[in-house]
This record gives sequence, C-alpha cells and structure tokens, in this order.
Amino acid sequence: MKKLIVPMVLSIVLTGCGEVNVSKEEYQLVEGSEFLDGNEKALVGNIKVIPDFKMNTLNRERNIWVYLPPSYDESNDNYPVLYMQDGQSLFKSKETEWQVDESLESIFKDKKAKETIIVGIESDPETRFNEYAPWKNQVNDGGEGDLYVDFIVKELKPYIDEKFRTLKDRENTSIAGASMGGYISLYATMKYQDVFGKVAAFSPIFGFNKAPYVAFINKEKMKEDVKIYLDAGENEEEFPLAAQDVKEMEELLLNVGFNQEHVNVVIDPDGIHRIESWSKRFPEAFIWLMNN
Repeated sequence: MKKLIVPMVLSIVLTGCGEVNVSKEEYQLVEGSEFLDGNEKALVGNIKVIPDFKMNTLNRERNIWVYLPPSYDESNDNYPVLYMQDGQSLFKSKETEWQVDESLESIFKDKKAKETIIVGIESDPETRFNEYAPWKNQVNDGGEGDLYVDFIVKELKPYIDEKFRTLKDRENTSIAGASMGGYISLYATMKYQDVFGKVAAFSPIFGFNKAPYVAFINKEKMKEDVKIYLDAGENEEEFPLAAQDVKEMEELLLNVGFNQEHVNVVIDPDGIHRIESWSKRFPEAFIWLMNN
C-alpha cells in the first residue's frame, strides 16, 4: 500500500535500511497529492515527486518524478538510472499513460532486467518544443535544447546521484523519450557520450531540422560505444516519413562508428504516434537496453 502525502513541511530525514538523505520538504509522496488529481489508483510501486525543481540553465522550475525499484527500501544496493522526458505521462495521466510503473514492476518481478531508478522530467506545453530542439526551425520554434541537456547533466543528475543510491557511471546512466523527447534524448547522448551509455528514442521526429542533426552526428561521431534503441510506427499519420527517418538514422550512426550489435531499430507495423504505441513497445525496449 502506498503512503499518503504528509501535508505539513517536515525536516525529518528518512532512516533505516535503504536510507535516503532527502528530507520530506524536498519531495512529496505522490498518492493523494495534487499530482494525481484524485486518481489514486494510477500509481504502482514506490514513486515520489520532487516539486518545483529549479532549472537554473533555463530559469524555470519543473516537477521531477522518481520511481524507486521494489528492493530499494529493503537493501543498501546502488541502482542504474534512466532519465525520461515528459515525466508527467509516464506513471499517470488524465487520459493515457506509458504505464512505466506497471511495466517495470512486472519486469523486475520476473527478473528480466536489473532493477533501475526512473527519473521522469515533466515537460511544459509552453516550452516543450523549445527545450527538446537544439536548433530553431523556420517558425522560430526550438533553440533551447543545449540548455535543457546541460540542465539534465549538470544540475539534475548530480542532485539525483547525491540524494539517491545510484550507480553514477555512464554504463549505468541512460536516457529516453518519445517524439521530440526521443529527438533530444539521442542528441543528449551524442553530446555527452561520457555521461550516457544507453539511449531509447521512441518515434523520434528526425524530420525536424534534419540537416543540422545529421551534421551534428557526423561531427560528434562515436566516442564511446553507446547502446542505442530507435523505433517508429508505420502508421504515424502526422509523420509519414518517421520509419524511413529512423532507418536513415541507423545507417548514419553505423557510418560514424557505432556497433551494429548495439544499435537496435524496431519498426512497428501497427504503430501510431501516440502513447499507446510507445507504452506497448516500452517493456521490450527497456529489457534490451538494460541487459548488457
């Protein structure tokens, strides 16, 4: 059973087996809080929210969701971390959700992959496109991608590594997202290959400013052997070239030195550009990504 949020501000530090040096004023237990909007049955497992986390690089604040694996509170182990975009839709939503918590609880129960901490970074509809695109397009959208990626690497990751029991090395640090979230996740990995050892991009919109992205990949090349998962659906009506773009990206990544064994491309014949498709593909993608 999940605990209810304590409405008052407390300065008690959690203690005992699996100690976390985070005081209760720094995060909120989610069930029963404003983040669920009354849908208390939406969450499964040990999930917390860090409210209004400061993004100093962008002078904004964002809620951060943290899923802790089943054994976290009963062990002293350190865990891999997967950073995911659009954190507000991973575990709960008023409409559809990724059901990441349900998927992981099942995966970990069956021991199909190593238990992993998931850090979901909420997006804001007003700034999402700008943050997920390093370059501006013809209508002046985008352009804040570098600042957003720097926020994850230089602000959020150090905080998560300090407050939770993480494995900090690149082999145990991954990043993922869908649509423009997938676009920025691969970009982050290429820019910080010394930080991210694994990436999953679901239905990435590589057609957005394709030329500078291709130039960027060619410039960065392979510096570290990264595990890369890419997928797309064949019925993504809004982006009819999505599958073709993903196949072209696979070829480009192999041409700049990445290992064919570590580049996994999945084309879903029934896939559309919606959470329903990404949720369906997430479990197998996660299992492939996390198993060395």
